[in-house]
Order: sequence, then structure tokens, then C-alpha cells
Amino acid sequence: MRAFLSAAAIVAALASGLGLARAPQPEVQRSDPALAAVLERVGAWITRFERDFSSVVAEERYVQLLKPWFGVPRSSKDESELEWRDEVGTTLPNRPNAPLRRRQLRSDVLLVQAAGERWLSYRDVFEVDGRPVRNREERIKRLFLSEQADDKEQLRRITNESARYNVGGLIRNFNIPTFPLIAAQPGNQARFRFDRRKDEPIDGVTYGVVEFKEQASPAIVRTPNGQDVPIEGRLWVDIDSGRIVRARVEIDNRWANLRSVIETTYVDHEETGVVPGSMWEWYRTTQLTLTGGERATDTYVECLATYANFRRFTVETAEIIK
Repeated sequence: MRAFLSAAAIVAALASGLGLARAPQPEVQRSDPALAAVLERVGAWITRFERDFSSVVAEERYVQLLKPWFGVPRSSKDESELEWRDEVGTTLPNRPNAPLRRRQLRSDVLLVQAAGERWLSYRDVFEVDGRPVRNREERIKRLFLSEQADDKEQLRRITNESARYNVGGLIRNFNIPTFPLIAAQPGNQARFRFDRRKDEPIDGVTYGVVEFKEQASPAIVRTPNGQDVPIEGRLWVDIDSGRIVRARVEIDNRWANLRSVIETTYVDHEETGVVPGSMWEWYRTTQLTLTGGERATDTYVECLATYANFRRFTVETAEIIK
């Protein structure tokens, strides 16, 4: 039996990629012209990133853990079980904060253009805990080649398919490496309040830090019954170029019984340009029932994805005249 949460704690992302929010755009007054200029450069950079990365496929190695809650996780480096294993075993360590469940996924990740010229990330899982996924090609054909699906239905099917093998009872379809960029996308910036914070070093290089907090309603992330789940977070930015090197989204919503962090790093790739390097995330869940009926009322899911084997793809068509 799959673990589950109470209905109030199930969160669905109705906008799971770049440029998907269609809510009215309020004008957020910015009293800092320098910050406004930075956001303009950031928006231009994301537009280029979206265009360039849309023709790139990346192999994702994704480790997911279900763990007892012992306080806010500090970083992925604190949990050795997040390291990828070439040999997948079933034995979990015997210690107080040991994972209750562990899963490894190998997938191809790419930006796809859904109906209505909307872009979102798609995770095509081809291996689960070392075992190949059955009927993968047929599943992809049904997903993308259906002639009956309308715009909203296609978005729903693609995002739900990307969440097919998630661990834990929390239904989530926004655990993708592009999601932390959503606040800085040009069409979404007006939904948020932005503030400059103290610059911070990353790998010996100093970057500007920009915080954001969602103010518009309906929010980008909502519960199934329409309750807003506002997001906030941080961007680490090259101020001169607008290039983002790290982006973090946080959710802290007591009504939905959810606390969550998704943090992605973006790195330079010689052949394909800027690409995701890693994605670390955690979700605190409650009222969880485990296999066998035992209850763990305070748990969380922690995950680490790394990306490699980047390659460009093209779509070719041919017509045979009879």
C-alpha cells in the first residue's frame, strides 16, 4: 500500500514549469531602480536559458528518502544515504534518524512545449532502483501524441507523469530543476516582491542575493480545492549579466501541513550552455500511514538529483508520397 496524506495536506502544482502562471499580473512597486535593472537582466537571461535548454536532454540520477523528522535539514551533504549507488540494496541503516524508505530513479529530463506554447520540464523515468521501466515507449506515445487532449489536460498529464515514482504520500509535481526559476521569469515577476540582500560567495565568487515573496492570488501552487500556497525564496545572481547560479524556493504553509525547500544549482556546460547541476529538496509531511498500518506522524522526504550526459536533440519529420 502506498503511503498517503490527509486531503488537506496534498498539494498540486498547477503551474509546474517556466511561464505557466496565467493569473492577473499586479504591478509591484519597486523603489530601487538598481534592483529593477537587475531583474530585467535576470528575465532576459531566463528567456535565453529557456530557449537554449529546450533542445537539451539531461540524464538525471535522483535519490529520494522518507525519513523521521529531526529538525530542518541543513544541506544534502548531511545525509550520506543521498549518494547514488551503482548497486542498489534493500538494507537501510539502523540508527535513530535512518531513512524509512529509499528509492533511486534514472530519468531523461527535458523542457517540452505543451499546447498553448507553454514550457515545462518533463521527467521520463527509465529505471527504478536498478530495474528498467516497462512499456516506456508506449507510455510516452500516449502522453504526447494524443489528439484528444486539450491544453489543461495535456499539462496535467505531463506534470503527473513526471511525478509517477515519487516516494512518500505527498502528491507533488513541481519537483523539477527549473521550478525555482519561476519567480524570476519575465511573465511572473510582477506576482512577487523582490528585495536585495547581502552578497554571498559561492565557490570563491561573490554573487548578488535577491529574495522574492509571492503576493498575487491565485498563487502558482495551490491545493486541490483552490487554497493558495504562496512561495518565497532566493536567487544568487551575477549582477552584471543576470545569470542565475543558484535558485531556492520555500513553502511554509500551516493550513496545508506543508514545509518544503527546492534548491537548484545551474552550471556552465561547454557544448550546451547553462544547465542544471544538482537539485536538493525536502518536504515535511504529516499524518502518514506506512505499509503494514503503523503510523509516523512526523516525517519528511529528502531528495538529491544530479545531472549529466547532456545532449542536444532535434525532431525530424518525413513525408512519403505514394
